[in-house]
Amino acid sequence: MKKNLLTEPYIAIFLLFLLFLFLFLSHFFPFFSNFVIIVLSLPLFLYPLSPLGFKYIKKGFLIGFISSLIYLPFIKFEKVSYIENINIFIFSIFEEIFFRGYLFFALKIKNVHIKNLFISFIFSLAHVILYGDLTKITVFFPSLIFGYLYIYSGSIIAPIIFHIFSNLFYISNFR
Repeated sequence: MKKNLLTEPYIAIFLLFLLFLFLFLSHFFPFFSNFVIIVLSLPLFLYPLSPLGFKYIKKGFLIGFISSLIYLPFIKFEKVSYIENINIFIFSIFEEIFFRGYLFFALKIKNVHIKNLFISFIFSLAHVILYGDLTKITVFFPSLIFGYLYIYSGSIIAPIIFHIFSNLFYISNFR
């Protein structure tokens, strides 16, 4: 079997460096925020899709929607604009593919719980840098849930759905 370079840890570290660099630079030069979505989407185009668990798509949808039901009574849909809905949808997909789908397999940490903790820390650090707000470190906790939904469903669909609902809940209640 041909080895995929994107599965090498040093490539993952380089992509993380680029992501953090563009997040930081976007505070001074807004144009760099465009590169964030490009870095997040690279694994989708350069990495095999099989680890994303599309063969478990029904299971992923079911687990994703059932786990998201907790948010439904608390989401004020009228407070979330059309543009915010589009951004939530797009960024949730690409963040999950990058952090859970790609990094989960590229990082050579054998224990899935430690790997989930590490990726959740990196995910929350990216949000702190993006928003320039230390309170964004709290996304660590939903990120743990995203990771466990991915681990236990075997599909990237479950954390994507839960991520979308988590963002809708946050935006409609705390912004």
